[in-house]
Amino acid sequence: MPYPTISDDGRTVELDLHGATVSQGMSLVANTIRMAINRGRSTVRIVHGSSTSDTDQFAATLKHKLHDAFGSGRFGGTVNHLFSDTYIIVSLPGGSSDHHKISIFDIDR
Repeated sequence: MPYPTISDDGRTVELDLHGATVSQGMSLVANTIRMAINRGRSTVRIVHGSSTSDTDQFAATLKHKLHDAFGSGRFGGTVNHLFSDTYIIVSLPGGSSDHHKISIFDIDR
């Protein structure tokens, strides 16, 4: 079974949530955004995959939970986001850059 992965090039962080449960995914996204802001990253790309749920199970998938959370401002008013069928791009306010790469161990707490 796949496990979520993260890559960080110093400007953009990509979090691939394949293999995460809804609860794990929501926590990983919140931690990644917080850490990316603190380390001065400009963008987070969240790969959630396409959802196979029907509308009766709308809130049951990670994709739909994330879309709901961003739509309601759960991750803060300072982030802008763009939805795609398989990922979300989050623009962050920027700041001074910390050269330490963000790892899965940093965000999986």
